[in-house]
Amino acid sequence: MERARFWIREDVYYAYACKQCEAETGEGNLRKTPRQPALCPGSFASPEAATHIMTQKFVMHTPLYRLEQSPMELTQEERYTKRLELEKPVLDALLAWADEASGKTALKSALGKALHYLGEQWLYLVRYLEDGRLEFSDNHAERSIKPFVMGRKN
Repeated sequence: MERARFWIREDVYYAYACKQCEAETGEGNLRKTPRQPALCPGSFASPEAATHIMTQKFVMHTPLYRLEQSPMELTQEERYTKRLELEKPVLDALLAWADEASGKTALKSALGKALHYLGEQWLYLVRYLEDGRLEFSDNHAERSIKPFVMGRKN
């Protein structure tokens, strides 16, 4: 299993002012270095917010998919014990982070709504830990019905 790799890029923007011009004319002549284009044009998402979300995806979510890839050839009982041993601590850490973050987040914000939704759906999310026969993801079912719904009009 290969570990996820990521890096953080820090952009620094400088502002220059001419003190002599300000003394002579009374107005400051301020020059700023050009900024990088917006991460998502038309959105309010800052690069810092997107970096945090992507980091959390790799830290919290991707390990579950990686852990589920290995026990596919195991029996139901072995898969059940492996899930409790490896995946339950990851989910417990996610719930602890969500509880801590929900106390610091406004309920009406997008993150607050997402954290509330996570709390409401938590029992359904961890249901696959209870039985080794249950799948972690419904990707297989989604792929099997895809040919039937691709040509359909909404």
